[in-house]
Amino acid sequence: MTRRDEDLDHIRALLLRMCVRAESMVRVAARGVAERDLALARSIGGADTELDRLETEIDREVVASLARFPARGEELRALVVALKIVTEVERIGDHAVNLADRAIDLGQGPGMEPGFEFPAMAEVALGMIRSATSAFALRDTAMARSVIERDDEVDELHRVGLERLALAAASAPDQANRAFRLSNMLRQVERIADHAVRVAQLVIFLVEGADVRHGRLTT
Repeated sequence: MTRRDEDLDHIRALLLRMCVRAESMVRVAARGVAERDLALARSIGGADTELDRLETEIDREVVASLARFPARGEELRALVVALKIVTEVERIGDHAVNLADRAIDLGQGPGMEPGFEFPAMAEVALGMIRSATSAFALRDTAMARSVIERDDEVDELHRVGLERLALAAASAPDQANRAFRLSNMLRQVERIADHAVRVAQLVIFLVEGADVRHGRLTT
């Protein structure tokens, strides 16, 4: 094994740890919402600090590897993809923090509660993160494409949830502000799913050299 191979393996291992950490953050935040568990929601802060630390470490390792050896072809693509995936995973963590903040906010008073759409969206989004992580670990483009396909499920649940909240707010104007905050929670989950899709697209680019963003297929 060459030193560059060792570098790539180390970076891949760190990135997988980051993905697992981000998935855990989303799961904890979603539970905090569903169970009205403020302590659980507040625990996200420590995990976010660790996610930021891993992001910094991966960035540093990629730069160090490029400084040691010139990279080209598949090696360069692997390093570039690693940096791009780091950005997507870090954003998943940010949305998990936002979700936890909404859970704390809404959990401190009575009123309208999340509908069935929230746990359903969260479960699909979590599955997408897990599959995107596995696709990266296994270089499995079929699995990556399955993640992209599942995004429609989240989008439909998001649409239904927003419609339900709009109707609820119209019939109970005193709950309009709470309905807006609940819609923001749905939006956080929808964005988490979008970032999982982006990770899956990057896996396809890593393995096949194909750009499948925006429905394009270019090499």
